Amino acid sequence: MRDAIDGPADSIHLEPPDMKATLENLTRERHKVLDWQQSVVDLLKLLDLHYDEEFRA
Repeated sequence: MRDAIDGPADSIHLEPPDMKATLENLTRERHKVLDWQQSVVDLLKLLDLHYDEEFRA
């Protein structure tokens, strides 16, 4: 007999997210032209993270 700690008998297998597709969709939604695949700064801009040099140290 299974208990609550073991989880459900019919567990669901989740696939990892397709990060490339997710980032491409985000680029389109925000109408930005960014080379996030080659530029760390562009990736940070896309994710709305600080990209100034002082924050990257």
